[in-house]
This record gives sequence, structure tokens and C-alpha cells, in this order.
Amino acid sequence: MGKRRTEAREEPSGPFAKVAECLDLHVGTSRYYAFVKRGGKQFRRSLKTTGRQLANRRLADYREEVQRLTDDNGPRCDPR
Repeated sequence: MGKRRTEAREEPSGPFAKVAECLDLHVGTSRYYAFVKRGGKQFRRSLKTTGRQLANRRLADYREEVQRLTDDNGPRCDPR
């Protein structure tokens, strides 16, 4: 029987590169993604842009959207 050959390989860090807090860049497509946590859950969304400034603006909008989510599945009531 032949000997098994082993080669040292570097493991890639994954398809995303950390750019800023809650903002990652997909290495393959060069698109920005938002990673936001709320209530122990992680929410991820493509920001559908390759521009950093636009990604920052869309990240701010997405953070607000996630903050408006309720913790339960019931309808959201605004106190008046």
C-alpha cells in the first residue's frame, strides 16, 4: 500500500472580512453585509453595494429596522 501524503494547508478565515462594527465585506463578491444582534438573535442582510459610504448609510437604516422588531410574534403596539 502507498503512504498517505499530508500537506500543511492554511484554513481560510471564511468568505467575510470584518470591516467595521456590524459591517463585513464578502471576499468573493466585494459586497457589504450587515451583521446585527438583538435579543440573542443575529440578523444578517446584504447591503447590495460595493461602496463603503453607502454601506455605512444602509447599515444605519438596517440597525433602526432591527430595533423596531418586537421580541414576540404578536403585533407591535406604539404607546400613545
